[in-house]
Amino acid sequence: KIFKVAPPYFKKEMDVRKVKGCTFNGGLEVEEDGGYVRWIKNTLEEVVERRPELERFVYEVRVEEGMVFYLPFGWFHEVRSEGVSVSYNFWWDGEYDLKWSLMEGVGEEI
Repeated sequence: KIFKVAPPYFKKEMDVRKVKGCTFNGGLEVEEDGGYVRWIKNTLEEVVERRPELERFVYEVRVEEGMVFYLPFGWFHEVRSEGVSVSYNFWWDGEYDLKWSLMEGVGEEI
């Protein structure tokens, strides 16, 4: 798999929005009693086309068989596979502490 990753301060450029949560059970169903989730409108490629000076902050990581890739909390990522592959993802809700708040503020200045 090939990951393209960018740090959390790309948030402003990625056009992150909150939308109603959905589930997929053979078809997309909006969770009426559920909360909202973050949805990213732009791709990293679109951001770099619009703001070429940010390209140096987008990293490409190639993950080969037997490797593990740790994606830090809050980092934006896109993944593509070359051929057939199987992945295991572990997701958790991070803590929105002072460090996160400071990073959010930095994003407004870039």
